[in-house]
Amino acid sequence: MKSSVTKIGNSKGVIIPSHLLKQCGFTKEVSLEIKNDTLVISKAKKPREGWTEAFIKPRNNSWARKSCANYLCA
Repeated sequence: MKSSVTKIGNSKGVIIPSHLLKQCGFTKEVSLEIKNDTLVISKAKKPREGWTEAFIKPRNNSWARKSCANYLCA
């Protein structure tokens, strides 16, 4: 599918058909990034999303495991 790049104020925009937005679960915000010269549009992540899971991963440090068990997982 092709779409045109249009001028929106001082910026440029691309009109994305609503069925594609719905299929991807996009609401008001999206995340934009460049990967291998390709513009990738994905769902915007919530601030600090995944931090708890990353923190409670097993560590080589027994203190970190105990702290996690006592404070986050209680």
